[in-house]
Amino acid sequence: MSRATRRPRTSLRRATSGDAARLAEIDRRSFSHPGERFEAPRIRRLISNPRAVVFVADAERVPVGWAVGLLRETSAGTRGRVYGLAVDPEARGLGLGRALLGRLLGALRRGGATRIALEVREGNAAAISLYEAHGFVAHEPLEHYYARGVHGLRMWREG
Repeated sequence: MSRATRRPRTSLRRATSGDAARLAEIDRRSFSHPGERFEAPRIRRLISNPRAVVFVADAERVPVGWAVGLLRETSAGTRGRVYGLAVDPEARGLGLGRALLGRLLGALRRGGATRIALEVREGNAAAISLYEAHGFVAHEPLEHYYARGVHGLRMWREG
């Protein structure tokens, strides 16, 4: 983005079911492998799920990114999961991924999560770097996690 270009006004908010189609489009534009994407019906179910937390990043009041996390009670306590995070390629570089992840982690911690996990495509250096900057550590390779030949990596952080 050049200095002459005006930085768009951005904000974060909770997702509504009316956002689902646009969020699915962001996923289609963001991920080359179908196994990484969410479709609109699944996004609507996540938005209505009481165990899910879904945030949207708007630029000039248009959704350009989103993040979803889940809370689950286990015998070891409440666990959180970063279930999805995407920023439209046209809106990258504005700090929205970092802002979405920070807001999501805060919500999962407030929900009682003592450990937060996620899965990321092996080789997605930008995402892995973002997660590491937020305290996530790689723990387990996941062969063929997204599709045959498309491997993943499980990462987690305490609280």
